[in-house]
Amino acid sequence: MAPKKKDAAPADALEPGPEEEEEEGPGKATICLAVRDAKDLPAELETIVGFTGFCKENRSSPAASSSAPDSWELPKDKIIRLQNQDLYNDLVEKPLVVSLRDAGADNALVGRAQVSLLPLLHDQTEVTAELELTLTPEYHAKWYPEAEPAEDPKKKGGKDKKGAAAPEEPKEVVPKFTGETPPPTKITVSVTVEDLIGPVEDRNCWTTMTLEVPGVFSLPDGLVTLGVASPDDFSAHPIAYRASLMGESMVGTLTKAAEVPEEGSEEAPTDPDGLRAWAERFKISMSFAEKRMVRYRGKAFVEEFRQMLNSAGGVWFYFNAEEKLSSDPKKPNPPEVGEMSRHCAGAAWLDLRELIAPKIHQAASCCALEPSSEVIKEAGESEPLLQSSGTFVRLSLELSLDVTPDEPEELKIHPKKLLPHHDVNTLPDSADSAKMYREAVELGFNAICNDCRGGVRGGVQGAVTQLKEVGRYEELKTGLRNSVVQVFRERLRKDTSAVPGKPLRGKARDDFISSTYSYLQLTVAEVLDELRAAPQAPERPAPVEPVDEGSRPGSRPSIVVAQGPIGSKSSPTDEVQQVPQEEAPVLSVAAILAESIASRKAREVLGVATNESMRCSRLAYEAELVGNWDRAAGLLQNRFLLEELNLREDPHEWIAFAKFCGRSRGRSAAAEEALRQAVRLLADGKNVHEDTALEVDLFLACLLLDRGRHEEAMEVFQSWHEKDFANGTFRFLLGLALFLRCRFEEAQPYLESVGKPREWFQGLPDNNAVINKLKAFRQTDGPLDVAPYAAICDKLLSFGLPSLVFTFLDQTNTLPKASLDSERMVLIDAKASSMDRDFAAACNRLESLLAGGHASKEAWRLAGESYLQIQEFDRALQALQTSLSFEQKFDDPAIYIRLGSVLLVKKRWKQAREAFLRSIQWQATAEAWSGVAYAEYRSEEFQTSYEALCEANVLDNERADVWAQLCLVHLRTENWDAADHACRHCLGLEPQCEDLLLEAASEYHRRERQLTLAEACARRALQVRDSGQGHGVLADVLAQNGQAENSVLEAQIAIKMLSDQPELRKAIFAKALKLCEELDDAPLAESLHAVQKIADEQHEKTDR
Repeated sequence: MAPKKKDAAPADALEPGPEEEEEEGPGKATICLAVRDAKDLPAELETIVGFTGFCKENRSSPAASSSAPDSWELPKDKIIRLQNQDLYNDLVEKPLVVSLRDAGADNALVGRAQVSLLPLLHDQTEVTAELELTLTPEYHAKWYPEAEPAEDPKKKGGKDKKGAAAPEEPKEVVPKFTGETPPPTKITVSVTVEDLIGPVEDRNCWTTMTLEVPGVFSLPDGLVTLGVASPDDFSAHPIAYRASLMGESMVGTLTKAAEVPEEGSEEAPTDPDGLRAWAERFKISMSFAEKRMVRYRGKAFVEEFRQMLNSAGGVWFYFNAEEKLSSDPKKPNPPEVGEMSRHCAGAAWLDLRELIAPKIHQAASCCALEPSSEVIKEAGESEPLLQSSGTFVRLSLELSLDVTPDEPEELKIHPKKLLPHHDVNTLPDSADSAKMYREAVELGFNAICNDCRGGVRGGVQGAVTQLKEVGRYEELKTGLRNSVVQVFRERLRKDTSAVPGKPLRGKARDDFISSTYSYLQLTVAEVLDELRAAPQAPERPAPVEPVDEGSRPGSRPSIVVAQGPIGSKSSPTDEVQQVPQEEAPVLSVAAILAESIASRKAREVLGVATNESMRCSRLAYEAELVGNWDRAAGLLQNRFLLEELNLREDPHEWIAFAKFCGRSRGRSAAAEEALRQAVRLLADGKNVHEDTALEVDLFLACLLLDRGRHEEAMEVFQSWHEKDFANGTFRFLLGLALFLRCRFEEAQPYLESVGKPREWFQGLPDNNAVINKLKAFRQTDGPLDVAPYAAICDKLLSFGLPSLVFTFLDQTNTLPKASLDSERMVLIDAKASSMDRDFAAACNRLESLLAGGHASKEAWRLAGESYLQIQEFDRALQALQTSLSFEQKFDDPAIYIRLGSVLLVKKRWKQAREAFLRSIQWQATAEAWSGVAYAEYRSEEFQTSYEALCEANVLDNERADVWAQLCLVHLRTENWDAADHACRHCLGLEPQCEDLLLEAASEYHRRERQLTLAEACARRALQVRDSGQGHGVLADVLAQNGQAENSVLEAQIAIKMLSDQPELRKAIFAKALKLCEELDDAPLAESLHAVQKIADEQHEKTDR
């Protein structure tokens, strides 16, 4: 049965389209159309196929009635268009729409589908697709025909026994298909061209440009009311509006407000974002006929666009208002129209710099409309009309092409290049060099065993002397030296940190030499072990018969020594008593080998302790980097427990620990105790440089001053001041101590004279003379030199005492404001605030310095770290990137870790990974490898993420966040046992990574595995931070684990805490309500509804 007939004219009207050509020819594109094989129509229909959208409507002749027609004939099977910009724009903007119509029902629409012709530009000469038609409701209902009811003889005639009309029984619906849903109706369409349509020069470089201009908002009230009788009729408005963006023109018209404010509603908000949102809803705005435009752009445009991004970084949106001629000569336009039009014309700047980042294709912004410079000049001190009204326009530009060219392959940093290769050696084999060295060592020991059989006196030096006597020393030394040089060359050639043509320097050089030395030493030890295991040759020749005195003519009397053990001493056999001289012990080869093994074991023990000390130092650095001060303190304290290194007897270690205690804040007592230990060592005669002794004394006195023990500190400063009267540091500290003791007048000359050179104090016997000279020359000496004050303040910050710096800067009034505003003093002030954990104050102090445009890279770095701490990530990103743009780069891996952390928050995974890898180039840290792993995990590069996590675990296997990420990676790769092991290990480390724990719980829930572990992760996350999201995840896990009632209770808590997130609450509420229905628990459902209602009311109050 055909659907009810509609008016014929609208149903049968042909849709218009772009202009087409009648004949083919040069400069024209011919696009051939073909259609076939419609399948699974809901009924047998006499159908017509039509093409619209990209072209004028082109309808076929009707095909024979069928549910699978395949015999349409198009009156025009080609579309001929001029090959110009209009064609290219239509190809990217307008799809080809295929419609199927019912010829038996006045060409009523059966269904539609569409196909994009974009590939015809540069990729394909044919587009063939089997399209699924979206049926109209009338024809979709034909899949469910109504069955005719069986005739009841008792109700024949349509009346019952009493003569009343029989009620109509509902008709049964019998689907015309099997299964749950009807099969999709499909049709095959083919579009072909002879050659690619796009310009040849654009073949490898082109893009589509999408412009969106929703409108201009918050227009001046005086403008939108000109000639307007009612807020719904703008026909008499005397001004025409035009705009342009990226060369595209737009025509605008006034549009009534989207909503009408209710009576008694609150006034417009005062904050900028809220005011703009309010203006979009309740004020008359300007809308454009084309709110969204898609255009084709070629290679020339792409190159110009890239140049524009490099130079200007954005484009202007131009808005023009022009007076219209009056349609009624008797009613001319108001006289103020012309002036109003000029004042309301303006431009808005669309910043496109974010497109410079790779993989970023869209830039959208809310841009203020600014008047012309002439209007601003005329306004003078008053605010121009557009600015006073807060007029703005919403703009969006999107490109399909990544305008930033791909980074050259040689400049890319691949994680796998930084990972050590444990299994496959891709470099040439080094076995020859290793064998050569081993043979040289064996030859040396064999020579020692053969040439020193009779024993060695004098240890190593005795063996060297004996080898020289037999002529073997030079030969052995040359062979061993050549083999060692060859080993160094091979290892240097394969060292990944070595840059060809550049010498190794600093830490890289030390690490290389240390690792090579360890290898050489280990090889020597292995050869010694093999020699010990081998059978030993006789250690001495047979005893020699004693020679009687005088047996040789002219010989001197000799002392005959009885045969005994090698190295033993015996009494002479004759009566001549001769006092023996002190001789070096004679050692056998076995004794030498045994001694070497003992030395090796001692070195191994020392090496283990040294490695453990270095590990603790490195992990303490990382812990301090992320603000985990308790762990850092514990690791540094563990170093003092390594008996082999005896660090407790090193004053430098105690000084370093005291500085850490100062930086960590709240550990001043521990810092004092550490300094007391250093003082004890110095008093016991520990030999250190005099500067170290002075540093300990001043550090301890400054710490006492900071802790309020002024008299003790003053006593120390006074003693040093008496020893060196002109020393600026001693004068500063003594003056600061006097100031804190409230002896302000005494303190002032000490502080004021800090910046004076030593020559200035010549001839001054005491401080009174200094005061008199200061008064006499105060006007002529000029401003104080900032450098000495800055150096002393930096020293106080290195002690971890920012409060003393604040006292000097904010209270003593020693330096004038101009000096305090210098970059060096501003940096010191900001560093002190940052050390005191007042990062907002640090940012405020640096703002004026950064705004001046001449800030140093250190200022930008400090600003970036401070912005990161207060979670202003956009400003942090800008500051950190600016600090790294200076020619002289930082050699601190921490700044790249900070940058990577900001980029992770901004979800720029690739850039974050690059930043962490650059940090690893300076120093490998678990924090950096963890960042690489997280970025790769979010990019779904699970294998690379796993490798990075392994590297992080090698460096620090006590990081709960690394184990949590390992759990997630194993879950995503379905490595169940490893995931469970990693999760348990993570939970055993008391993790603080709330987000990762919740994600792990959600992943276990999604995989329907280990719900006990999922619950443990969710509950641990809630212990770290009580959040609505955490309760929501726990509710899901409990529900899946069969604890429905507990799940609903957790859901109620989640709903209460998520009152400002209605969409998330809605999902949680729906799942909890379903559980209540399954439990058939009406009171529980009622309490759930009550909680949801309270949350809705709170959300409404917040919105108002």
